Amino acid sequence: ETIEKFEKEITKKFTFEERKAMNLCTLDNYCIFIASRYFDSLDDHINLVKVSKRMRGNLEKFHYNPISVNEESVQLFPNVESLHLYDERDEYLEGGRIERYVEWDPVSYYYSEEMNKGKEIEFKNVVWTKDDTEIEYKKQNPDCNAYFDFELTIPEGVNELEEDCFNEYRFSLK
Repeated sequence: ETIEKFEKEITKKFTFEERKAMNLCTLDNYCIFIASRYFDSLDDHINLVKVSKRMRGNLEKFHYNPISVNEESVQLFPNVESLHLYDERDEYLEGGRIERYVEWDPVSYYYSEEMNKGKEIEFKNVVWTKDDTEIEYKKQNPDCNAYFDFELTIPEGVNELEEDCFNEYRFSLK
């Protein structure tokens, strides 16, 4: 009897007055769009679209991909202009409206410089590595194989230093 009563309560349709009395409200499309920016998976987005007809346009509102996508799933976000790459497995996709890329996984400074040639890429997590130090040293001392003193200026945009990235070098930081 208790289970039947519970099932009736769950399936009961409330009138507007009853919902108002219980202070039940609905989220408007904009609020749902904002909340959906924090979904973790493609399934979450697909399930939202399945909820009601008014949710069908939610994926078209995104001008970036809020989750990792591939060649197939990027088509669910037809208005993507900025393709975000969240980890090293994400691919640089081309076509459609994609104008720029934003990469969130850690990359070395010289990798970010090399990748930025010919593409509009914003790197959010640039790490100065031991390899970067070696490249910079060889630029300043092209004919020398020994590690001598040299001057180093950490470039703008680097937001992390790899552990031991300055090992074996003596230099002055600027």
